[in-house]
Formats: sequence, structure tokens, C-alpha cells
Amino acid sequence: MDKGKNVALSSGSKVLNPFATPFEYVPEGKNVALLSSGFNEMNPFARSFTRPFEHAPEDDRSLFMTFSHGFPLAWFEIREYLTEVYGNCVEYVHNHRRADGRSAEFGKIVFTTSHMPCAIMQGREVVRHVIRNRPVWLKRFRPRIDVMTTIDRLNFFDN
Repeated sequence: MDKGKNVALSSGSKVLNPFATPFEYVPEGKNVALLSSGFNEMNPFARSFTRPFEHAPEDDRSLFMTFSHGFPLAWFEIREYLTEVYGNCVEYVHNHRRADGRSAEFGKIVFTTSHMPCAIMQGREVVRHVIRNRPVWLKRFRPRIDVMTTIDRLNFFDN
């Protein structure tokens, strides 16, 4: 792959959401369930189908991002790029604000589902994307662990 090329590009075309289902045309007035199942009647008292919400912890749905020094991006630029390439998959983007007012050098992206970080990382430890001619490095989000872990606390209080 050429240097400077976006790793999300494949054969000159943008990679779309790999988990999207293909669109099937359904004539107006026809019931999708009737077309696919072959039944002539549906239960009028059945509950409507709703997709269950994924209750994965936020840390499992997140990626850590770093910017090159002096080349930060705004949260909406990152969200626009990921939405364009992978579809509507971003819950929110958080850029770290520095106390001294200088530009952010890292941040966190939280996705709506836990499979999106895996799809973006594609089994790699670190992935580089170029957004608006600025490099952004992504890796899995690992929350900081307290100095004294739970086991240490139990041992500390047992003595």
C-alpha cells in the first residue's frame, strides 16, 4: 500500500459498512413477512419485532485515537469520516481538552455496537487513517487500571 493512502480505501473505492444487509425492493402495499415466509396470513395479535439493544460496556465499543503533534481534528470531522466510510456507527467522539488550552493530541471514539472496533481494526494492533490530510492512529481502548487492583485491596484489608 502506498504511503499516504487511506487504509480504509480498497481498490480505489471506499469500504462501506461490512455488516449492512443488501437492499431488496418490496412493492408498495406488500407485507415483507408474507413475501419471505410464504404464509397467507399473519397473526394480528403478535407483538411487533424490535431489534434488541446491545448492552455491551462502553469500553468494549471504543477505540483510542492519537493525532500527530500539531495536527488535531475536531470531533465532527472524525464522526463525518467514519460515517462516510462505515455507515452510521458512531455514538460519540471525545477529544481530550488540555488545561493549558493547547490542541488535543488524543481522544476516544465510542461506537453503537461492539463489533465496529473489530471491523475497523481488522486484527491489527494499530491502524492509521488519514482524515483531511492529517494522520490519525487508532487502537483498542484499554481503560486505565487503578494502582491498587481489587485483589490488592482484599489482601491489604485482610492483614
